[in-house]
Amino acid sequence: SRESLQQFQYSFIGLAVLIIAIILYLFYILNRSLRSRNQVEATLKNVAEETRDLYDHAPCGYLSVDNNIFLSNINKTLLDWLGYTEQEVIGKMKFEDLLTAESKKTFLKSFDEDFDRYKENGVVNDLEFDFQRKDGTSLPVLVNSAAIFNDHGEFVKSRSTVSDNSERKKAQTKILDLNKELEGFTYSV
Repeated sequence: SRESLQQFQYSFIGLAVLIIAIILYLFYILNRSLRSRNQVEATLKNVAEETRDLYDHAPCGYLSVDNNIFLSNINKTLLDWLGYTEQEVIGKMKFEDLLTAESKKTFLKSFDEDFDRYKENGVVNDLEFDFQRKDGTSLPVLVNSAAIFNDHGEFVKSRSTVSDNSERKKAQTKILDLNKELEGFTYSV
């Protein structure tokens, strides 16, 4: 009985050591897993911050509109060009609110048909508009847009790039002026 008790104690101590070893191993694995997860989360956070920085400070404007054509996202570059803050435009302004009166008139004249075609094709390219800045001045732009659809094929939002078209417009105007000069020029021998 003494021998049985001693054998039980050794077995109990062995079992306790084994349980402690298993618990320590599980803590080690859990700790390693948590450290790995924290590293992955930190990496994802850095990538998200870099992506947001790239989006916000790209050399072109970016904007998205929702299915009601309200602005749902806009980058800092475009906000700076237009003189607005994000709080002034997100969910409060429609795409058409960014347009000058003349561009808005052209845009709205064929909007329903054009928007249906856009939703069907999923993309539009090289649309020329004049955006109206907050201070009232105009900014000629070139817009390219891709439509985003849900699993049911319904339009959810757009992803659009906006390029400053000022230099091209200036060059175009200069060429037209030079052509007018040439038309008025008479060649004499």
